[in-house]
Amino acid sequence: MEYTITHLDPLFTAGNGKKLTQYRDAGCLPATVTSDESLIRHVLQQLTALHPVLAAVLDAELLAGNRVRSVFSWPEGPFCVSLLRPFKKRYKGAKLERSLGKDPHYGPASPAIEQYSSPLAPGQYLAAEKNDTRMSDNIFYTNGDSPVMLQAIAKAQETFKYCWRELSWEARRIVPALDLAYVKIAFVQPSGVPGKPKVEYMWVADIGFDGDLIYGTLINSPGIVNNVAKGDAVEAPLNQLCDWLFASNDTPYGGFSIQVLRSEMDDEERDAHDEAWGLDFAEPDTVFVVRDEETDPAAQEEHPMSINMKDSLRDFLQKNPAEAGKADEEGFTMLHREAIAGNRSTVEALLQAGADKSARTRSGKTALDFARQLNWQHLLPLLQPA
Repeated sequence: MEYTITHLDPLFTAGNGKKLTQYRDAGCLPATVTSDESLIRHVLQQLTALHPVLAAVLDAELLAGNRVRSVFSWPEGPFCVSLLRPFKKRYKGAKLERSLGKDPHYGPASPAIEQYSSPLAPGQYLAAEKNDTRMSDNIFYTNGDSPVMLQAIAKAQETFKYCWRELSWEARRIVPALDLAYVKIAFVQPSGVPGKPKVEYMWVADIGFDGDLIYGTLINSPGIVNNVAKGDAVEAPLNQLCDWLFASNDTPYGGFSIQVLRSEMDDEERDAHDEAWGLDFAEPDTVFVVRDEETDPAAQEEHPMSINMKDSLRDFLQKNPAEAGKADEEGFTMLHREAIAGNRSTVEALLQAGADKSARTRSGKTALDFARQLNWQHLLPLLQPA
């Protein structure tokens, strides 16, 4: 790979002299390096000295969006390339060695360091802070090109409707039943290179869904894209969803990409990961989608609250018949909302109260349109035109 300025920590291009001072203090700069620009040239040149075994790992990280934080080399001493963010995956190879430790420069407060070396290149190291799940920010960096990860993302998109169904009922509960609820979204930004946009996968809370777009609040601090910031109100189409997760009584549901990452961890790392989340994840090959699915075969088809609330909704609509056809400013009726959530019993109650199947939102969609695009098969017969 030909290394360029885009592969470096943005501080290299900040022009504030911090990196230059850092390198000078470390005693690893030749006298010819006297400016930020010459430091950049020096660092890029140093990268080419990395042994091919380690360079292959570095190239994979850079292609996946990681960046180089520093490149320190000393005469007759070690040569170390430090990355800006944790390694995005576990690398394996016959001539590749992985180790964990602490950076002695930081003393007892040092973060854990993960590093790769090779017997073919004594004294050369490729290092990054060891924090695979970045739990301090609840963010996962994943290789979106991995076939296993792509399969996990597809499954998350296919099953998100169950997450939304649960959230739709959580909003009506007097006593909350969920410990947390997040979705992971792929945020995309042009990079200036055709066909290679910047992509960052981040978690979003305070979730809303209108059948087409997912809404929420970004809870991570971006490290790759700069078109969003932590705390921003964001929205994305369903095809940008990469994962979803909710938890009840410390049991997680969803988390398809999380399980892919856990499958690459050893037992100790997996335990630390689960402790950081505070959740009891199942084995990596198991993902629960709905509550009680292990004991109730019908749990996926119909939410128990939909069944239990049918009579009270029927009574409410008998006393307030206009509610069955009332639309909000975007044209959504109760029938639209219940169809998006896949609630058959409440859809039946609304239809019995005279809800209009042909009512359309401002975007032109009927309840049947939403049931079809979310593949709520059990609603299709109910919503077909007479």
